[in-house]
Order: sequence, then structure tokens, then C-alpha cells
Amino acid sequence: MFASYRLIYFTFLSCFAGLSACVLITQDPFSTGNCVGIDGEDFGDAPDLTPTGYTAPGADTGAFPTRRSSDGPRAQVLCRYWIGEFVSAEDGYTDATDPDPVNPQGRPPGTDVPNITTDYDDGVTWDWLVAAQSTPERLPAELNFRIQINSIGQHEVYFNILVDANRDGDWEDSPAVGPGEWAVRNHRVSIRDGFVTYDMPPIRFPIGTSGMPECMWARVIVSDRQQGLGQEQPWSGTGTAGEGEIEDVLVLGANGSTCQVLQPEN
Repeated sequence: MFASYRLIYFTFLSCFAGLSACVLITQDPFSTGNCVGIDGEDFGDAPDLTPTGYTAPGADTGAFPTRRSSDGPRAQVLCRYWIGEFVSAEDGYTDATDPDPVNPQGRPPGTDVPNITTDYDDGVTWDWLVAAQSTPERLPAELNFRIQINSIGQHEVYFNILVDANRDGDWEDSPAVGPGEWAVRNHRVSIRDGFVTYDMPPIRFPIGTSGMPECMWARVIVSDRQQGLGQEQPWSGTGTAGEGEIEDVLVLGANGSTCQVLQPEN
């Protein structure tokens, strides 16, 4: 960890259509000492055959592809750029020897699964822009992700975000209304040197749901490779991702629900 007097400098809000994203804040980059396990693999940690933490209605057990056996995505860790302050390589999403710390609170029903709600899922935040409260279901709304990238040098990368909008425990759905659960698709960004926060394109609701999701699992992948190319069905967050990092987070709903979650991902 760098000392608190580390130089911080603000940048003006700038957006570059097609090639980049809004840059919100820039500070000096963290060193490769924050990257553990160079030339290893990073996995997601969304529930795969484990409880989702959703309240009803919603799937009790997640079928998010996270394990190798379900073709969960693997990102190659090369310590050139990553999400948040830290990244570590691992053998799988339940790798007990992974150097990132395990949150002892676990997730409901109190399970202590390695890599779930860990301190290294540390670079993804979000906020909601909702309609007036007089609207019966507080729709429409926009979900805005902000992603911190630590980059040593400049790189061309792609951002992909999946959201379980209908809370059925996967990212396979493509509703007729809205962008579908693969909500941010191969958004190309020219990331700059430094620890930089990027504002993603907004995800507009409704996307086939009858009301505002109270909470939902989301997967964020930043890599040097486009995802889901050549697939007839919508990409559901699987496969070899390329160089980068994967972070899965539990997004709380705009209505203020906390779901049955002991501690949110971020």
C-alpha cells in the first residue's frame, strides 16, 4: 500500500466516443507489488452451484459460469494492468491458497467460500439514476458502473459487463426490451498510465423485468480480447478472456434493498 501522501491529481471529465470512456479521476499507479502471481490466471467468484443470496422471487442457487467445469472465464495475469488496487492469480474460484484474503463473514447462509467477497474485488462501484418516486415501479432507471483500472503504461482494452436482471441465477437471457443481460459489450477503451476511474456507458432499465431488481450479480471483465465473438446465443460470461482481470459483484437495487447478504461485494 502506498502512503497517504501519494500524489493525486484530478483530470477534467473527458469522453471519447468509440475508443475510450469518461475519465473521472487519475492518480499515480500502484506498482507490480500489488499484483500477485504473474503469468497465472484470475477467475470470477459469482455463485456457481452455491447460494445466490437473492430474496424471493429469485433463484436460490446460482448457475453463473465460474468453475473450470462450467467454462468459467479465465484472465491471464501479466501485471501490466488490472482492476482496482490488487490482483492475484489462482487455480480456480475456490482456490484456498489464493493469496487474496477471504472475508470471514462469507455469504448466506454463512458459507465461507474462498474468493467470495474478498478484498481483491476492489475496483468496481455503481450508482443508480432513477425516475421520480411517484412512478409506481420507479422505472425507467439507469445503472452506471465506474471501474478503477491500475495501468502501468498505456493499453487498448475491452470492458464487458453482465447483469442478472431477471434474477434467475445466470447471464443467459436476452429480453426483447433493452440491451439484454450482456449489457456492456466489448466497449473499447484506451487506458492511460496511472490509477484511473472510468465511467462506463449507462445500462438502461427496464430490460424485460416487471420491476426494479432488488439486487443482482454482475460480472465485469477487462481484457485485451473481445468476448463472445462468433456465438449464435448471447455471451454468458464464459471462456478464455485474454490478459486482464475478472471481478464479480453483487449490485444492490435502487430501492435500497440489501437482499439476504451479509456484506456487499464492494
